[in-house]
Amino acid sequence: MVTPISELLHNLNAAKVDNTYYQKVDYYLKPDLLVLDELGFKRLPGYSADDFFEIISKRYKKGS
Repeated sequence: MVTPISELLHNLNAAKVDNTYYQKVDYYLKPDLLVLDELGFKRLPGYSADDFFEIISKRYKKGS
């Protein structure tokens, strides 16, 4: 799966509003390969750092 980092973070933030956050996290954990496009292209909002870390951390643990 290829997705811009801004789209991933926007989707996760929006999912917090409608209580589908963990479903959306699972969506990003399912692919064998997740390519985060445009990482480092723009400054990430502060609230997004935790979401970004959660995806990376859980994918790392899943692969170990």
